[in-house]
Amino acid sequence: MKSLKELTVETGYNRLNKTTETVTTESSNGAGFWNDSLYAEIPDLVNDKFRAWYCDSFYKLGKDRTLGLIKEARQDGKHPARYFSYLIKEALK
Repeated sequence: MKSLKELTVETGYNRLNKTTETVTTESSNGAGFWNDSLYAEIPDLVNDKFRAWYCDSFYKLGKDRTLGLIKEARQDGKHPARYFSYLIKEALK
């Protein structure tokens, strides 16, 4: 029996071009990148099931307001993750 490598035909269609420039659909202010990087920095306050909601909320509230809510949740919250979600909901009203 032949190995998988011997049965594979190189067509050139599946090769990766390492010099290809990536194009994003995010806004030019980098808000999408900032939201994702912020989300990654606060795993103790967020739930992965609701990542889209958190990132959308961060975008709507802005950088300064979101950072303030994170600080408040960590300092004043008996259960910081639950308090953080509550603070976001209240700020979005």
